[in-house]
Order: sequence, then C-alpha cells, then structure tokens
Amino acid sequence: SLQRQKIREIYKKINLESSTLISNGENHLNLINELNIDFFNTLKSRFPKLNESEIIICYYLAMDFKNKEIALFLNRTIRAIESKRYRISKKIGLDKRDDSLPEFLKAFLTTS
Repeated sequence: SLQRQKIREIYKKINLESSTLISNGENHLNLINELNIDFFNTLKSRFPKLNESEIIICYYLAMDFKNKEIALFLNRTIRAIESKRYRISKKIGLDKRDDSLPEFLKAFLTTS
C-alpha cells in the first residue's frame, strides 16, 4: 500500500507538471524497478515471451491501476494499453484460465 501511495503521488505530479518533469528527466520507472526487482525478474523468467514494456504494464495492473493511469505513465493511448493487456494475457496463457489478468498478477506479486 505504501508503494501504491507513492505511485499515486507520482501520478499526480506527472499530471500537474508533465512538461516540467519530462524536461527535467525525472523517471518514475527507475523508482518502480528498484522497489520491485524480484517481481520483474520472476515474471521475466517465468514468462520469457513478455517484453519490458509488457512487464511494466503487468506491474501496474498488479497494483490496481486503470488503463487510463497506465497510459499516462507510459505516454501511450488507452487503446495501446488495452492491446498490450490482450497480448500479455495470450503470452501467459490466461485465455485458457478463469483468472483475470489483474487478479493473476496480484497473486503473482504477492508470491514473488
């Protein structure tokens, strides 16, 4: 919950000062990567077909972020995030299971 709170603060900061943050080179992905290296490494080793951007999206989904929030963080469209979610589900075989992608990833986050 502390991570989620910190990420929400970054989200607000990006929303309010996006042009300033981009020009100053502040990068929220470094913070997230440092805090969750085990999650990223375990996900990558278990599902090697996932690329880096898909793994980042997996983290956000595990943290209960909505497509709109993820799109803002990654400077993508909501439609692009929806497409990535579909491809992620296919790559990890969720189309054959009953779990939703966020539920699966939350469980994965707690076990990594």
